[in-house]
Amino acid sequence: MRWPMVAAMGEAFPISAALARSLANRPKLSASDVAIMNGYLTGAMPTQPASKQPTSFNILSPHLRRMKRLAGRKWQQSPDRAASMARKRKLGGSSGMPDTIRHHYTEGERAVLTVIAGEVKHHGLCDLSVDRIAAIAGLSRTTVQNAIREARALGHLSVESRPRKGQKNLTNLVRIVSPEWLAWLKRGPSLARQIGFKDFHPTKNQDKNNNPRDGKSRTDSARGKRCMGLGEGESGPVAGNNHQRGRGNG
Repeated sequence: MRWPMVAAMGEAFPISAALARSLANRPKLSASDVAIMNGYLTGAMPTQPASKQPTSFNILSPHLRRMKRLAGRKWQQSPDRAASMARKRKLGGSSGMPDTIRHHYTEGERAVLTVIAGEVKHHGLCDLSVDRIAAIAGLSRTTVQNAIREARALGHLSVESRPRKGQKNLTNLVRIVSPEWLAWLKRGPSLARQIGFKDFHPTKNQDKNNNPRDGKSRTDSARGKRCMGLGEGESGPVAGNNHQRGRGNG
């Protein structure tokens, strides 16, 4: 039995039996169907417009969407690298954690954990944003995230996420769960006396420092001290006070 030949790419090849049966059993198009088909092909018959135009962001995969959001983040850079380095070294070498724990971390990670320890010492937990901790410690966001991740893996910290559907997430609540570290903070003196620093706040541009408004500079300085446990003789709950302070993610 010979099958019809179809020309493709300049060469003829035989049609399979299955394709031949499909062509033979194909329903016949009526004249009206042919007219409608030709109308759509030529554009004579309009179609219903799309209710929502697709955007390049919507058609991206979830992974690429996340990468696009990260690509839009402004690069974090200290206006005074020397001051940031000094803060990192002083915090990294302070007595914010016992010797049996501090050897697990690098100098930068110890600076991050000292900032968190200062918040826990005075408030019972740390709800500062990653950017805020990085600014106080004189480090980058990546170092802060790595330090918290390592401390969680070693069982020294616990992190509670606070997502909000359709809104910007609240900052995570970081708590010290190491009994040895908590006991160290409870019986230890104020971290300010150990470091010996008076003005300990994130690096700021000089033009902002020269134009204080309504005592904001003094307030920021005091807040910076409390963030690192640098309160002048202050004492607060080290554990057991797990109240949630409503602060949005910075």
